[in-house]
Amino acid sequence: MNIVMLGHSNAGKTTYIAMMYDLMRRGYGGFKIRAQDGALDRELRSAADAVRQGSYPPPSSRREQHVFRLSHGRRAVADFTWTDYRGGALSSRTDDEETSRVLAELTEADGIVVFVDAHHLAEDARGGREVRRLTVLLQRAMEGRTSRIPVVLAYTKADLLPPGDAWARATAPLDPLQRSLDGAAMVRAATVALSCGPRPAGVQVPVLWCLAQHLNIRVEDLEHELAVSRRLAEEAKNKSGLWNSFVSTLDGVESEYRKWQRHEQEAKAEAKELAPLKRPAKRLLAALEKARTHTAPPVPAGR
Repeated sequence: MNIVMLGHSNAGKTTYIAMMYDLMRRGYGGFKIRAQDGALDRELRSAADAVRQGSYPPPSSRREQHVFRLSHGRRAVADFTWTDYRGGALSSRTDDEETSRVLAELTEADGIVVFVDAHHLAEDARGGREVRRLTVLLQRAMEGRTSRIPVVLAYTKADLLPPGDAWARATAPLDPLQRSLDGAAMVRAATVALSCGPRPAGVQVPVLWCLAQHLNIRVEDLEHELAVSRRLAEEAKNKSGLWNSFVSTLDGVESEYRKWQRHEQEAKAEAKELAPLKRPAKRLLAALEKARTHTAPPVPAGR
């Protein structure tokens, strides 16, 4: 699974990774996330400790990929890659080659988290213009999707918003994108307000949303494939017999008996893949629901 993280420089992506990892490394809802690389584990833990002391990491200027493992108890559930695109990839100065690369990766991603600076959007009129390119890229990527995907709109620095209509001002520039995602058949969308500072709030929701939705989409697909294979196997079994085998041999086509055996094997393989996924998928949804219900964001999160 590949989760792509997209956002402008200074949107708080680097800080988010550190704080999300620090929380999920300790465990949430029975689930834990650990970096596959020991050096990355130490780097993210150190960065989280620094943030808790009020020292924030500098914005990343390059594309980075981190490999993590999700586990429940002592059992590994899934490995996933977290890809962070540098903020410059969303600049109007970005060349066509890099734009094509970002678009291709968004189209092929298994999950997308879009980070925007809520405080900047609410307080600076230029913020709306800056997110237009992001909106266009994401909408183009969704048009090319052939499979379902979880997408999160993550509003960072939400704890810095003043009282009043600041939340409405912050979200207004992305309202067209929000409506587009909500109406897209291939998208399971969520919106969350984040605080990634010394007192983080909501940081587990984006990663849990992507993992839970992706795993449950896979379970749903496997259940459908299993039902189809079993139906086809039953139909072929009912049509099989010596005469069909004889005629099929003469015609050089697959006999109903062979079809029956093939669909039976497909059903067994699908059932074998499905079995270890169903319980973690259900538990991930429960952990996600807990995070969305009991992790109070610093401002209303829209939905």
